[in-house]
Amino acid sequence: MKITVPLQQRVLYIILLLLLAGISCDIRPGKTNHAQQRLIDSAIRVCRQYQTLPLDTFNRYSSLALALAAQSDNRYLQAESELWRAQYHINAGQYDSALSFSEKITEQTLAHHNSGDTLFIYNRGAVTKGVALYFKGAVKEAMDWYYKILPGIENDKDRDNYYRTCINIGLCNVALDRFREAINSYEKVYRHKNVPPYLLTLSYHNAGDAYANLGLTDSALKYENLALNIARDSNYVVVLNNALNTLGKIYYEQGAYEKALAIVLASVEKRKENSNVFYEVVDLCQLARIYSALHKDSLAIDAAEKASKIAQDNSLSSLYYSVGSSLYISYYGAGNYKQASEKVYGLLGIMYRYNEHASAEALAELEARYEAQKKEAQILNQKAKIEKQEIIIAGAIGVFLLSAAALFILFKNYRYQQKQKLQEVTIKEQDQAARSILQAEERERKKISQNLHDSVGQLLSGLKLNLQALDERIETREDANIFQNSMKLLEESINEVRNVSHQILPNNIMKLGLVHSLQSLIRKISQDKLRISFQAEGPIDDIAPDKQLMIYRMLQESINNVIKHAHAENMEIALQLKNERLMASVKDDGVGFDTGKLNPDTGIGLGNISTRIRFLKGNMHIQSKPGRGTVIQFELPLHQQS
Repeated sequence: MKITVPLQQRVLYIILLLLLAGISCDIRPGKTNHAQQRLIDSAIRVCRQYQTLPLDTFNRYSSLALALAAQSDNRYLQAESELWRAQYHINAGQYDSALSFSEKITEQTLAHHNSGDTLFIYNRGAVTKGVALYFKGAVKEAMDWYYKILPGIENDKDRDNYYRTCINIGLCNVALDRFREAINSYEKVYRHKNVPPYLLTLSYHNAGDAYANLGLTDSALKYENLALNIARDSNYVVVLNNALNTLGKIYYEQGAYEKALAIVLASVEKRKENSNVFYEVVDLCQLARIYSALHKDSLAIDAAEKASKIAQDNSLSSLYYSVGSSLYISYYGAGNYKQASEKVYGLLGIMYRYNEHASAEALAELEARYEAQKKEAQILNQKAKIEKQEIIIAGAIGVFLLSAAALFILFKNYRYQQKQKLQEVTIKEQDQAARSILQAEERERKKISQNLHDSVGQLLSGLKLNLQALDERIETREDANIFQNSMKLLEESINEVRNVSHQILPNNIMKLGLVHSLQSLIRKISQDKLRISFQAEGPIDDIAPDKQLMIYRMLQESINNVIKHAHAENMEIALQLKNERLMASVKDDGVGFDTGKLNPDTGIGLGNISTRIRFLKGNMHIQSKPGRGTVIQFELPLHQQS
């Protein structure tokens, strides 16, 4: 099948040839003139469409670009022309030449790697070096090289060469039978947006091939069809043929040998215009397997032997395993067990020279295994039925055990989730109950405060007015003194009612803030017999207002306990907010008590404190001994604002 060159490319070739004919006499070493520049640019523009070019066309124009660039003083054009020449050698299967050109590019542009004009060329040359190493069979070396250059490519934000590197790392993983890792590399390409069509097609095809190697046929067909659609529309000949080869592999594994043969033969026919020894060996190996499955033994052996010769002549060591497998399948299928063993052993010897990690023991083991296969063939036929039954029974037992294990795990997980939900509901109900109690208490305090202010306060104010009306009717000094003392006591009562009303009113506390409210409380209760010190550290007033109110109530309750029961002379109150945890303490030098006889939930004051502590998920610690004073400490987490 002849490759059709798009009209736009044919026009470009004609223009380029006319330019070349018109100015070739002007080409000479030295400074690049305008005509030369246009000619080099035109040749390179053709080379940039290498994915769709016939191999001989790519050869002509990459050679032309290289020759013209050598006459110029433009290092960038020289490097890019060398890059396309390296790419041609890759396409032609001339991997030593490709490696030589790519190493030259990376070495000569290394000094200018950070400049914009050579950045892309340096990275592309580095990627091409890895491709050449891969095709030569130095897969591990190629993988090491890719991971060496990848950070620089990522830092340069060179998306095109980043995608190429990911695809090539995937190819290396496939060669090392790391198919899952290969798929992960391809996903880094096709999951991105705005990927160049050619690289997107490559990533789809290679992902399909990896899925095929894993036996995941549906996924393999999905990605190969995606690749085929783009490759046909864009005339990406190499990718198109490779995708067809993978489809042949899939149909072969499914037992559809005739269908597989037709597809692979179509791929072989299409490759004739763009000959590449690497892919030629791949196709021949695939044909050998299919012919053997169809019992066309002579065709299978011919294809496998031809693949073996091409692979050895071109040192395609990465394909030796595939070639050896095809030889073995072909000769074994023909009943020539001795030849099958000899062919495999011969190729293993060649592989040893390219794999320094292979040991003599491993080779001997492989030889003995293939030699033993002849003797085992008759026994295998006799045991086939028994083994099949054993496999079915073992599979059934395995499925039963796995199902039982899965059900057990599901049941345990269900029990655990139910327990967690019950705990969550219980905690939620406890929190709601505590919140309701605290809210009810604050509502009652508000009600009492309003009653004190509106009822008792007004009655006392009215009494004050009535007593003032009697001031002019007092005749004796003794009565005047009694009157003045009564007015003073009444005034103090009015002030006390007002203070108590303000202290228990929640709005006043939340409006003033915790620190200011505590300072106000301390000023009002300080007296000669009880000296109170107060210290606060950290952004305490930034705490959520409802939590400030709860903390105020706990400290107020603690202070009242000291006043009522401790008979103390000194009291220290301290607050510290650090790392979203509040530490609070109330310390006195009073009579103390035996903490062993204390039940925090029995006394009303301590019970209220404990309720608020539990609601805030905090801790309370009381330290006291008779005659040694008392210290009450609170620790409250405040990372959840409410």
